[in-house]
Amino acid sequence: MLARAGALPEVAGDAASYCDPASVDDVRRALRRVLEDAAFAENLRRLGLERTRRTWADVAEDHLKLYEQIINLTR
Repeated sequence: MLARAGALPEVAGDAASYCDPASVDDVRRALRRVLEDAAFAENLRRLGLERTRRTWADVAEDHLKLYEQIINLTR
């Protein structure tokens, strides 16, 4: 469960349950869903593990592909 703020959504992506940390009701809702919905919690766990399998080499490769696409657009 993460705050919907800063870089957290970018880093965790769909592998987290988000809430507004300034809203007690929203924190309660997000926490309750993770605790009571086993399928949802298992999916978050699986997605989190998938995200941790990425290496810095994977990230660099993604950036290189993006740069190549941008360069090709300007030609």
